[in-house]
Amino acid sequence: MQAKVRDAETRKPLPFVNVMLQQSGIATVTNADGDFTLKVPKNIALPKISFSCMGYSNLTVDVEQLQQQPVVNLRSSGRSLKEAIVRPTEPIELIKLAFERIPQNYGKSPVAMTSFYREFIKRNSNYVGIAEAVFDIYKASYTTLQSDRVRIYKGRKSVDTDKIDTLVIRYQGGATTMLWLDLVKNRDEGLFNADFLTDYIFSYDGMEMINDRLHYVIGFNQQLFIKDPLYRGRLYIDPHSLAIARVVFNRNVEGRKDVERIFVKQAPRGFKLTPQSVEYVINYREKDQQWYYNYARLEIKAKTNWKKFLFFKPTITIISEMAITDMETENVKPFAQKEAVRKNDIIAEKLSVFTGDRFWENYNYIEPEQSIDKAIQRMNKKLLRKGMQLDTSLQ
Repeated sequence: MQAKVRDAETRKPLPFVNVMLQQSGIATVTNADGDFTLKVPKNIALPKISFSCMGYSNLTVDVEQLQQQPVVNLRSSGRSLKEAIVRPTEPIELIKLAFERIPQNYGKSPVAMTSFYREFIKRNSNYVGIAEAVFDIYKASYTTLQSDRVRIYKGRKSVDTDKIDTLVIRYQGGATTMLWLDLVKNRDEGLFNADFLTDYIFSYDGMEMINDRLHYVIGFNQQLFIKDPLYRGRLYIDPHSLAIARVVFNRNVEGRKDVERIFVKQAPRGFKLTPQSVEYVINYREKDQQWYYNYARLEIKAKTNWKKFLFFKPTITIISEMAITDMETENVKPFAQKEAVRKNDIIAEKLSVFTGDRFWENYNYIEPEQSIDKAIQRMNKKLLRKGMQLDTSLQ
């Protein structure tokens, strides 16, 4: 089924709303236009869909009602705190408590997840590459050192060959980056490493509503004496469980010329790339008193300069996002390492050119934004004119 989610007062579409089918692990998120598609199995009696978004009250709607009126209006949750919650006066103490509770709050057993992944590359305002895939994920227990694994189940891509001939952008490691962004699982090598509490300044920024519960908001920015480009952003901590429910942050790259080495692994002679912004969003959700990785988004915007083209200095934008669309917690076993995507793999190179509206069949996906949808249609028409065969199977 398809529907749209809007703000009840302004009637503006709401992006990145969590959409979940109750009595199941099936879920998705709305796109930038507020649209979503959710596949509802026939074996669920009286199915209901719940909607949650930061700053809005949760809403549950019968699927039958949505089919008749495919528009959902969420109301702002501007209510005051009705219960007394004792919090430390220092934000760093809240973070320490949240870290201490990780073994209790997050998955003690491995989980099998299905996810939908999309990445696209834009040169200025033009799309030059779009890739989509369904991933199988083996999510290892948070209490072990075992690594997560991801493999491609099915995928497709569109590429505008005319625009990428002059400057090829190869986005490396998109799938493994999405797993790395589980910051709670990857504390030792991610943002929450051993130096996090000493390398950053913290502030208590009040409370905000997520899933009908007020959450502590902790701001952070790197210490002034730290010269390397670190991060700044906000942590959202559930006051009851002290679980980290959401992290929104970006890298301090503005105005720096020393960050190209972080993002560019290989480039033509004379090519320069200057990142202008690097932004991240990570969400977790609670199920049966345990918290699970739920959604991640990365956006990199950079200015390019290549001596080969004196007057051609486009802005490149790379966006990748992944939403967990299903989850199994019983009898979970890892798939073979040889099936897993490797750190240096380029996802788009492993997929077939695509067309057709029925490609995803019964799998849940993030509805493409109107601009992406139009870009895909345009790219595919161009490929057909050139005589390139469009395939819907995984290579």
